[in-house]
Amino acid sequence: GAVFAFFTVDKLVDGLKSVVAEGSKGEQELAQLEAALASTGRQAEFTAEQLDAMASGIARGLFDKGDITNAQTRLLTYTNIVGEMFPRALQISIDQAQRLGISVESSAELIGRALQTPSKAMEALSRQGFVLEASQKQLIKELEATGKTAEAQAVIMDLLVESYGGAAAAAQTNTILGLWERLRETWRDWQQDVANRGVLNYFKDQIRQILDTTARLAEDGTLGRWAQQT
Repeated sequence: GAVFAFFTVDKLVDGLKSVVAEGSKGEQELAQLEAALASTGRQAEFTAEQLDAMASGIARGLFDKGDITNAQTRLLTYTNIVGEMFPRALQISIDQAQRLGISVESSAELIGRALQTPSKAMEALSRQGFVLEASQKQLIKELEATGKTAEAQAVIMDLLVESYGGAAAAAQTNTILGLWERLRETWRDWQQDVANRGVLNYFKDQIRQILDTTARLAEDGTLGRWAQQT
């Protein structure tokens, strides 16, 4: 009975550590998004919570939520990617990363550059093997020149989707690695949910109390007296 109790408590402690670690990771990801929103001046477009929900609901392929957060942070620096184009850009960044075997953040950098100034992206896309008809190139230039950047971006997006679209969803549902990653993400989401329901705040409060007590003991000389006695 004692041995069983020991291992039960040990597993419980490990579980709590895991919950706290996942909760802490989630806090750091939100803080990262909030910092990116502030530095790019885009708080009026999104909240960190909205971006977090976007990362949770998108087809992530074999990438975890932290990877998606990094990609979102990168895309936020491209201020011409706005509105409905932002989640589309995020998804194609993931699909491209999945297909090419690169990081989502690097993929988001490439997509961000292409969509920020579509007319300048045409040459780079041609070097990557994308075929743009003369009429498409002219259309992109005209749209951009008349301030219709979103429509110009849509032309570029259609080319990217034709090549990479669906790659993440396919990897997520049709491979053993994808199914395993979905299982891991479900577990992590549950841990995050537990943390959000007060567990993380409880541990933070306990740590604050320990820090306050330690500071008080140091200030009144108690810690120094204890040190002399050891």
